[in-house]
Amino acid sequence: LLLGWGADANLASGSGYTPLHNACGSGEVGAVDALLKAGADWNVKSKGGAAPIHVAVVNRQLKVLEDLAARRANLDMPAFGGNTPVHEAVMQNDAAVLQRLFELRADINVESGPDNDFATPLRMAVDRKRKKALKKLQELGALQAVEHEFEEESAAGERVPLG
Repeated sequence: LLLGWGADANLASGSGYTPLHNACGSGEVGAVDALLKAGADWNVKSKGGAAPIHVAVVNRQLKVLEDLAARRANLDMPAFGGNTPVHEAVMQNDAAVLQRLFELRADINVESGPDNDFATPLRMAVDRKRKKALKKLQELGALQAVEHEFEEESAAGERVPLG
């Protein structure tokens, strides 16, 4: 409604979130479409470095993710720390989002930035003990051999494999 009266589709809040960030996070596909038609920038990053596509991934908004991909949004866009949407899906331990990103042609082998030691999604899944994400990445054929299995400490203080 406000867009019809000339509201700025890219007006950011104090945190740097734009209306598109908010629409992507809440899954409002109609609002996402209206904002993009009004010139909203899908590459704009919040002060924390998140683009609307990162917000959609973290909030499991698959329809929004598909809409952004159909408009050729960068599925491998790094946030300020270097994490791409695939890395964010790993952090959420979300196999369904990883599957959809793969289907949409996101790079499942892309390295993160220096804040995460240039980790691939597979390495991040291992290091952060994201078992569902690890399994999905392996199923999808992610590169880089896993050098160690997940372990936990037993009551006796021994390291034992999970699972």
